[in-house]
Amino acid sequence: MAHVEIDAAKCLGDGLCAEVCVARCLKMKDGRAVFPPQAEQVCIACGHCFAVCPAGAVSLDGADPAAAEAADTRPLAPDALAKLVRSRRSLRRFAARPVARELVEKALDAVRWAPTAVNRQDIGWIALDDPTRIRALAACIVDAMRAIPGRERECRAFDAGSDVIFRDAPLVLFAHAPREPQGLQAQDCTIALTLLEHLFCAMGLGTTWAGYAVATAMHAPAVADFLGLPGDRNVFAGCMAGWPALSYLRVPPRRPLSLAWL
Repeated sequence: MAHVEIDAAKCLGDGLCAEVCVARCLKMKDGRAVFPPQAEQVCIACGHCFAVCPAGAVSLDGADPAAAEAADTRPLAPDALAKLVRSRRSLRRFAARPVARELVEKALDAVRWAPTAVNRQDIGWIALDDPTRIRALAACIVDAMRAIPGRERECRAFDAGSDVIFRDAPLVLFAHAPREPQGLQAQDCTIALTLLEHLFCAMGLGTTWAGYAVATAMHAPAVADFLGLPGDRNVFAGCMAGWPALSYLRVPPRRPLSLAWL
């Protein structure tokens, strides 16, 4: 539920805000945009109207358009972005060097603008950077994995001293969201973590997905308890991150593009 206000004195009557309104909340009346009171029940606060108005006549939940950050519409160099996507590798060898929390928070702050279904914005993050806590979480995950057929090899490796869960990474991150059978929370968290990975890559950090941890956390109450997750939320994505202990020097081949135009 959101509240939109239109400054009639500033409104140009161009109808752009009504045109881009996903929930069709905004209407044109007497040459000006209006936001009927009942529209608050259906508005998803996507901010399209706030962002598109050339006159700055639209405010969203009290946010002043005159004080808003200006959007940067200059296109990124497509070749440079494509090169980053091609060059990013899943990293499993990390330098024994901590990642500054300020760097993590800067990246996560940007990821707040990752798209979520109907603009839910309900992704939360859990971060661990204490080696003792990371090791304890790995042990908790392995204990839960012992009851899963086919995970014997990983459990034996961990018992022998190999961190097959987090690869001795100095930083572990999880994205969590409400547990709703018909929701798109898994997709939302996956999109957010994918964007985070590429932001980290641009910052010089390496990452790899924490597959064992996420798969186990979804079904093991002990892991959820360790993470302090409320009972109505699930971990849907997670990764390890840190400064690389090695460099990948070339881009390996991939299968050819599979594309069908219909």
